[in-house]
Amino acid sequence: MSRVPFNTWRAVFTGLFIIPFVCTIHAQQYSTVDTIRVVDMLASPGSTVAIPIHLTNTFPVSGISLRIEYDPSVLSLVRVDTAGTRVVGVYDTFIEQGDPAEGWIFWVATNWNPQATGHLAVGSGLIAHVICMVDGDAEPGSHSSIEFVDDSLSGYYTALSDTVYPGTQMVIPVKDDGVLTIALTQVEEEINHGIPAVFLLNECIPNPILDEATITYGCPDNSGSNHMTIRIYDTAGRMVKTLFSGSVQPGYHSLTWDGTNDMGPEVASGVYFCKMDVDDGPLGLSRKLVVLK
Repeated sequence: MSRVPFNTWRAVFTGLFIIPFVCTIHAQQYSTVDTIRVVDMLASPGSTVAIPIHLTNTFPVSGISLRIEYDPSVLSLVRVDTAGTRVVGVYDTFIEQGDPAEGWIFWVATNWNPQATGHLAVGSGLIAHVICMVDGDAEPGSHSSIEFVDDSLSGYYTALSDTVYPGTQMVIPVKDDGVLTIALTQVEEEINHGIPAVFLLNECIPNPILDEATITYGCPDNSGSNHMTIRIYDTAGRMVKTLFSGSVQPGYHSLTWDGTNDMGPEVASGVYFCKMDVDDGPLGLSRKLVVLK
């Protein structure tokens, strides 16, 4: 691999102030096996969406930097969240900079102590969620790109570090951009598609879930029973909550899950499944969803 020197911005905390300074990087190399990816998402206008950032690394990583661009007319940045991800307990310093008006963010996860031994172990999984608000006037059915874009003038790169500052060797991973799709509302689904020909259980919106999710489902016009149940289950197959049980009219319908169980308390962060069972209908239509608290 070819190696060329470059600079990147880092920061130190002094009291209540963040003081930027330039850290000279000895070399960089480009990887063909380490990958960082924005996971494609589906969200409705006016909702809060948690955009997952996924990393596959083949070496212990002592620091991560991300520079991401998005369309500020569609998304408004709220924060970068690491709860429930691989980096929790690994790094002690998180730095977030950006310009909401221009639609970019630069985020760093590292250990401030140069002698720190914390490294992100070899593996694959989520490292962060970029929390954004979707504009209420975003056009349903449209697509908005979320991209890794380096800025050589400022020294803001998407990169991985394999040693702790100073004298860092930086690895530039393969970057896989993502797309946010603006979902159709229930009314728009009915206008565009009318009554469905079969029973449907659509994706939960948003997914991952921060506060609550909207679940849209469809019932065909037939002479059979339209009695159904829609429930939430955990990964062990235990029933968490019954969202609906009863008969429905042909057409599209929606309901909301607020992230609680049948007893009232909120469920823990993790993976769950929304399952629809229909008398005289298809067996076990289900959708996977992720809860972040």
